[in-house]
Amino acid sequence: MKKIGFLVIAIAGLLLVSCATTQSYPSVSHFTEFAPGAMPESRYIVLGEVSAENTVIVATEDITKEMLNEIAVEPKVISIKIHGDDGKYGFIGKPSKTKLNVFERAEALAEYKLIELARFNKADAIICFNSSTEVIKDGANSVLTTKVSGLAVRIKADDGYSIEYPAPDVWDASEFEYTEEEMAAEAAAEAGDTDEVETVE
Repeated sequence: MKKIGFLVIAIAGLLLVSCATTQSYPSVSHFTEFAPGAMPESRYIVLGEVSAENTVIVATEDITKEMLNEIAVEPKVISIKIHGDDGKYGFIGKPSKTKLNVFERAEALAEYKLIELARFNKADAIICFNSSTEVIKDGANSVLTTKVSGLAVRIKADDGYSIEYPAPDVWDASEFEYTEEEMAAEAAAEAGDTDEVETVE
């Protein structure tokens, strides 16, 4: 009996651990990126260069463990603790993944700052996006410093066009209004009176 109880506790513990390793994205921010040649220069205004930097610290052993796990035949769900990861990720010109490795998370943290800066300057997109991550080993830990930059741009509206909105649906209540005769007939039908009801004017 004790063995069964121990087994149940062990399984419950494993389930809790597996749930705890699931990544969440409390503040995921997406931003548009396009190549400079993808749109005529007359269609956008370059507001200026924007840049951001973010530093995180992670155990070197954990980085190695995660990289080996990614190339494994049967990858396992592992949790890597990153100091300086507040969960605010940004993605420029690419969709977010359900699971990010250490380097992708480091870049996503810097991209979030860049996106917030671009939005603060009322930019619509970023062109010429660049990203670089420097890894410095400091004892048992590794310091990852990611720098991102790009040109914040605002898209120009086409001349002679304006946004049109469809006419709102108007509900005509008169279609559903009952006359006094109809109301009296319905009341009589509900009361079980099949005789015709005369209305007094």
